[in-house]
Amino acid sequence: MTKKEILAKLNSIAKPADDWLVDAKFRVDNQEWLKKSQAIALKILRKLRDNKANQIIPSTQVQLAEQLGVSAQQVNKWVKGKENFTIDTISKLEAALSIGLFDIPKPQTEIIIHKSVIESLIYSRRSKTEFKKKTEIGLIGNYYGYLNVMTLDGKFYWCIENYDTDFEDLEDWEEINEELYNSIIKFYNSKKQ
Repeated sequence: MTKKEILAKLNSIAKPADDWLVDAKFRVDNQEWLKKSQAIALKILRKLRDNKANQIIPSTQVQLAEQLGVSAQQVNKWVKGKENFTIDTISKLEAALSIGLFDIPKPQTEIIIHKSVIESLIYSRRSKTEFKKKTEIGLIGNYYGYLNVMTLDGKFYWCIENYDTDFEDLEDWEEINEELYNSIIKFYNSKKQ
């Protein structure tokens, strides 16, 4: 094979130079649902891993595919985190895996005081900064979980705890202003008495 033939062959199978731009634009334009798709994919994979550890079926992608009546390739496509799921597909996956993949929030009407202030030493993966105190305020309505607030290096944060909250990851905490932090603590202290 000559050099010209090799180059012609490579050019025929190579992606056009602007494909990466199209892919990047797609990711930017669809960022919101792609994030949700990735979260669903991780929940599916975690559940399959847990099922395998507990010897529960389905514990593999193939078993899940058989249970849902789809191909193993389709399940593999789902767990890559790039699938624009339909509500029907989500419902079938939830039933097959006995988990919630996509929760529609209920109205939050009140804060119910649940526990007093708790001390917790948690280390952040990023900065290895010690979280001095996390204050568990209480349930938000009856749906999400507990509202937690904390201060760290003069900044104020809150986090609604649910089944996949990672207190060690600052990305699960949202920074709030001091006024909101103080209002939450004031409300909490008034209900605690």
